[in-house]
Amino acid sequence: MIIHNHSSGRLKSCPQCSNSEGKHVFYAYESFGMRTMEDGSTIVQSWCPGCRSNAKPQTQPIATC
Repeated sequence: MIIHNHSSGRLKSCPQCSNSEGKHVFYAYESFGMRTMEDGSTIVQSWCPGCRSNAKPQTQPIATC
């Protein structure tokens, strides 16, 4: 998981989008959503909502590298 602090806020890369594009693709951290683990801890989702639903991402990336 790659998290980056950018001038537009906290960003996270989606591994599926990044793999498809051949470079890191970053979206707003908040857009990924959270999940609750069996132990009760809460973590950020790995993939963006578009990749989790097998659809194209609904938003444009904020940054790439």
